[in-house]
Amino acid sequence: MSIGKNIIVSDAAPLEQYKWGNDCDAYVLVDEPELSVKLEQMPVGTCELVHFHRHCQQFFYVLAGEASMEIDNDAIQLKQSEGVLIAPGAKHRICNHGSSTLRFVVTSQPAVGTDRIAV
Repeated sequence: MSIGKNIIVSDAAPLEQYKWGNDCDAYVLVDEPELSVKLEQMPVGTCELVHFHRHCQQFFYVLAGEASMEIDNDAIQLKQSEGVLIAPGAKHRICNHGSSTLRFVVTSQPAVGTDRIAV
């Protein structure tokens, strides 16, 4: 979606909002072919499915809670104000094994579109 003027977006006023997985929320903040930015929220005990992207790289940045990331054969923990870059082709998923809601920003370049392959 190309926007001809500057607008302010937030979880209260996103370009789009949708549910995914087991009651997780996504708020679309930037939706361009070459760049996607989403604010996402995961309840305790939720995980996304393992997948990879052929062309898209992603950067996950934790705003609140703790994220458990699986990247290829590595498991890492991200706390508030920490992030990780996922290279194209890396199998990955994010989970919330913590004790509070996980809020994070995921930036995708180029935008994911149809470049999501389930493992």
